[in-house]
Amino acid sequence: MIQRLRTRNFQSHKDTDLILHPGVNVIVGQSQNGKSALLRSLMWLKDNRPLGFRFHSWFAKKESTEVEVRVDNISIIKRKTKSKTTYRIADRDLDYKEGRGVPDEVGKLLNLSELNIQSQLDPFFLITSSPQEIARTFNRMTKVEQADEWNKKLTTRINKTSNEVEFLRKDIEEKELEVNNLPDLRNIKNSYRKMRMMVKELDKMEEEVKSLESLLVDIEATERQLDIYDRDMPVLDYEKERMRIEMFEEDKETERELEDVVENINDLEKSIEKYGEMPTLDYNLEKRKLDEFMEVLDTLERISKLMQELSEAGRRLKKAKDDEEWSRDNFEDYLREIGKCPTCQNDLTDEKIKEMVDGK
Repeated sequence: MIQRLRTRNFQSHKDTDLILHPGVNVIVGQSQNGKSALLRSLMWLKDNRPLGFRFHSWFAKKESTEVEVRVDNISIIKRKTKSKTTYRIADRDLDYKEGRGVPDEVGKLLNLSELNIQSQLDPFFLITSSPQEIARTFNRMTKVEQADEWNKKLTTRINKTSNEVEFLRKDIEEKELEVNNLPDLRNIKNSYRKMRMMVKELDKMEEEVKSLESLLVDIEATERQLDIYDRDMPVLDYEKERMRIEMFEEDKETERELEDVVENINDLEKSIEKYGEMPTLDYNLEKRKLDEFMEVLDTLERISKLMQELSEAGRRLKKAKDDEEWSRDNFEDYLREIGKCPTCQNDLTDEKIKEMVDGK
């Protein structure tokens, strides 16, 4: 609610300070005394119109025009010189650049529309208006029209989402059909698992070969040491001969291990040859098919998200409709309670009340 309007150096007003009362305020006076200028100063602060600096008082000693409005004990000040315009709320300057619209904070705090202000040449408020205009005005006052706007936006979004869902559903059906028609998909998976197992076996055998190579190095070193013993000590006692026999037995055991490894390698080579006889697969083609299958999974996930959004939009639509119905019911109860038209004070019939509620 506006509590105060102070106008300085605006047209005919040098420094006019009005203290307003709750409810309706009427400014009266003779013509050419500045009544309309006060309203223009208020609209200048609200709408930043008119532009320019022609409204600056010709008699002003200061180079600025200033309008101050107090709303709910908070001051809004607009000050303008020939080169600069500033807005201020309480003790804080607002971010404003010349030529732009009024800062959002000012508009929200003022909360003014043409319903709040009437000049001397305007027709009486709602007295000469048609029932449809009266209903529209009440809708604006109770914000029922905002619920209608929400309803339209939600309906548009629901229709758009429904179309997207239908398109994606058809796309999923086509992708599922393509996946079901993929040839030898199961065989590809089995072949891939077999190859993985064979690669693991090869890795294991490579480790065994490395271990055996290390063992062969040890054997060669032992043989060289035995050669030295044979050359330098041709005559051996019983204990040394026994040690040589034990070393020979160890070498035999190592030889048997080598034979087992060779046999395993031969078996693996036979398995690889057998696998090589399997039908040749176009792995690039199968990879593309697997990628298409992953796209189907991504599409299913998008469908799930869209269904969640559709459910949320439906919930908001239902709430908007409930709010609209509640506002209409309250307006109808109010009209039935007073039994007269709020503007013309004529008695109301049930049919007239229904027309006003429906906005006809």
